[in-house]
Amino acid sequence: MSDGETKDGLLATLRAERAGWEALLEEIGSDRFEAPGVAGDWSVKDVLAHLAAYQRAWSARLRWAATGVPPTPREMFDVEALPDDVGTWTTDRQNAAIHAQYAPLPPPVVLAIWRETFDRLTEGVAALPEEALTTLGRFPWAGHRSLAEAMAGDTYRHAREHAADVRAWLGRVDAS
Repeated sequence: MSDGETKDGLLATLRAERAGWEALLEEIGSDRFEAPGVAGDWSVKDVLAHLAAYQRAWSARLRWAATGVPPTPREMFDVEALPDDVGTWTTDRQNAAIHAQYAPLPPPVVLAIWRETFDRLTEGVAALPEEALTTLGRFPWAGHRSLAEAMAGDTYRHAREHAADVRAWLGRVDAS
């Protein structure tokens, strides 16, 4: 967990990532949220929906860590039930399902969902004691890693990867 060795460090990392994204979104302007080409054929709206889905899932896992109660499919994925074959899905298949789920929603709704899930993620981290976040192997579903390490790749590190995509796209669009 190099970005946040402590709970406070993790919270600072999440807050900085959120501030960076808010500044980036302001720079883009909402009128360009549906323009394709950000990550493949995805738009800014699609990237935000993608990030929101992962944030939603990790928010639910953090509640699980706090309460001991496993999340429902609605809490994890905003669906009533998961397909029978979901355990065999590749990351690409999962991302395609996320894209299909959020594609019909207008940009302001997706932006609100992204903000809400980011808030819940940060609140989930804040609600846990330090040792719950930093103890290796404490939660079997996090493997041998700490909870903070396990969530990094799907949350703030994931967001950084896509922020780089958005910045590169913005540079191409603004240059043309």
